[in-house]
Amino acid sequence: MSTHMLERVLALAIVNAVSQYIIREELDKLKCLRGADEEVHQLISILEKARVKRVAVIGNMAPLVKRLREKGFEVMVFERSRERRTDEVYSDCLEPRLLPRAEAVIITGATLINETLDTVLLHACSSKINILIGPTAQIHPTLLKDVGVDYVASCHSKNPEETVKLLKLSGWRKALHKESMWYLMRVNETLDKASGNSAQVM
Repeated sequence: MSTHMLERVLALAIVNAVSQYIIREELDKLKCLRGADEEVHQLISILEKARVKRVAVIGNMAPLVKRLREKGFEVMVFERSRERRTDEVYSDCLEPRLLPRAEAVIITGATLINETLDTVLLHACSSKINILIGPTAQIHPTLLKDVGVDYVASCHSKNPEETVKLLKLSGWRKALHKESMWYLMRVNETLDKASGNSAQVM
């Protein structure tokens, strides 16, 4: 709840770190560890089963956007950073006008830091599926109860020490792809199983 961004980052880092200890146990039990490509494949499969056509992506995740468009989805991309905006990427100030048109929303985990997740979900009033995605979205799904998020797609570090070392050397791509396992967890099923059994991984 802090208004100091550094304090917010530190708080979320702690929440994510604790969450990942629990998530690791659940993933190990299920033996359903997947790579980034398979995670995206599962995500697209979920959208296709829901017969979604128009997808909003909050945060310019270019590789994901490309895959979605290749699959025939109509994609609206919103980005806050001017450096990451192009002619095909809207400023996030247009979200209140355009998000009501979206049938599904894929949301960067950075919205947990900049206090915009609630705002995005508020304007995405026609969305059937809301997916929180990215390395910042390592929060355990049970903490998203009643928030409005249906799935969490993130990564789990196989070797935290090596990941930290690579991050210190600015090797964030290697840290995420070489040292991480990607997963997609459904929030509601996780909540249903929280009393005893492990979470479901899609």
